[in-house]
Amino acid sequence: MRRFALSLLSTGAAVAVLAITSAAADAAATATTTAAACFPATTQPFAAYGDVHPYFLVPGGSFEAGTPAWQLVGGAGHVSGNNTAGGDPLWNTTSLSLPAGSSATSPAVCVDPTSPVIRFYVRNTGASTSKLGLTVLYTLPNGTPASLLVEKISATGVWRPTASIRFLMNMLAKTSATGTTQVAFQFRPLDATGHWRIDDVYVDPFKRT
Repeated sequence: MRRFALSLLSTGAAVAVLAITSAAADAAATATTTAAACFPATTQPFAAYGDVHPYFLVPGGSFEAGTPAWQLVGGAGHVSGNNTAGGDPLWNTTSLSLPAGSSATSPAVCVDPTSPVIRFYVRNTGASTSKLGLTVLYTLPNGTPASLLVEKISATGVWRPTASIRFLMNMLAKTSATGTTQVAFQFRPLDATGHWRIDDVYVDPFKRT
């Protein structure tokens, strides 16, 4: 996977043809890009699972009222029932439901080369064989919007944290004059057999692995 990703970054040609929604492309292209924006306040939301790295919350990634809106399609929406596996304030009450045929796209997130990992809490009460797709939406140095499916996630009927998922396209920041780049994250069920929820979506800005 790493050799494949490096090839994509070096040529750009293979990923330029990947599909991306217009709204997601606009979000990734228009958000303010500053170095300071890449380092918001961090917490340790996965410390109970042995991961003591600092993470920042993706805008709206707690799915609570009053947080930045995500682009929700096909019946995706906020529902009662919060992540119960930790990493979230006890007063939070909602999570995001992703029924079959739906998708949810985050606001644009500013990242740099030291921000390679996304991690979140997930629950699937449908078939154990079901998969949830995580796609990163980004813009190539020539301004072309692109996307890359970076993970197919499995989960069971209880809330749990995902593994640390490298989303790769933070490395495009190396070609930017500011040393930063914009990405957005899209979540969608890859089949009709799961009943998916996600909550508390975080990026690690200082990962060293």
